[in-house]
Amino acid sequence: MKTKTLSILLAMGSGLSGMSYNAQAQVEEKGLIQTQVVTRQQADVSHYDGAVFYSYFIGDTVGSTGAIAGMAVIEPGFEIHPPHEHIDEEYLTVVSGQGEWSVNGKTFPANTGDMIYVAPNDSHGIFNTGEVPLVFVVSRWKSQQPSAN
Repeated sequence: MKTKTLSILLAMGSGLSGMSYNAQAQVEEKGLIQTQVVTRQQADVSHYDGAVFYSYFIGDTVGSTGAIAGMAVIEPGFEIHPPHEHIDEEYLTVVSGQGEWSVNGKTFPANTGDMIYVAPNDSHGIFNTGEVPLVFVVSRWKSQQPSAN
């Protein structure tokens, strides 16, 4: 029984590795973002008044279009931009520092380890209310459907 189970698992593993190879070939062929490590020194840098944004990945992936993954560093008393809206969905996570989220006209504390999900067309922003730089990471992509809000 153990031999039969092991044979089945090995056969499944072989099939899955073939699927993995085919998926990688499709990624390369379509010019999609590939699995890779990008250092902060390699990221594209955008400077703002009191903030810096590092773009690590921009483009399409196997399951999304218009994806952006990056990190912002906001100095005390600043925001990277005023609260805004867009058709993309996104997650933002505070890595260090403290501030204040603005979500659809309401404010909430933003502390190290906090995360927010933003649906399409919802107003959102973050302001550094602390005494040290606020760092957050963002993952954003084009939504498949408009917001239900």
